[in-house]
Amino acid sequence: SGHFADGYSVGLRGFDYKALKQRILMVSHKNEGCPHTRYSDWLDIAREYNIPLISVTGGYQQLEKSAGDRFPECRSWAHHNFLGIERPVAVEISNWILQKPFKSKVNE
Repeated sequence: SGHFADGYSVGLRGFDYKALKQRILMVSHKNEGCPHTRYSDWLDIAREYNIPLISVTGGYQQLEKSAGDRFPECRSWAHHNFLGIERPVAVEISNWILQKPFKSKVNE
């Protein structure tokens, strides 16, 4: 089903990215704390399937705003929302969408 018994996602593994016909871009924060979307998984999948990856550093997270959650690193105040660095991340995603040159590293 793609989920653990507790309802949480199993993550990025186990999906056949080659089955997709459209272009794929992966974007991940190097300090991503969510166990379901770890940067190392994004990096491995990008390499395996030859998918472009934008690696992001910087920004901030406020996990206390998600206190009480089982995985606060997975919620809206965590690194995978690129808080404080939304604009530079969005610029590179837009460049990729428009098939312009884009930076594979943001804030490094």
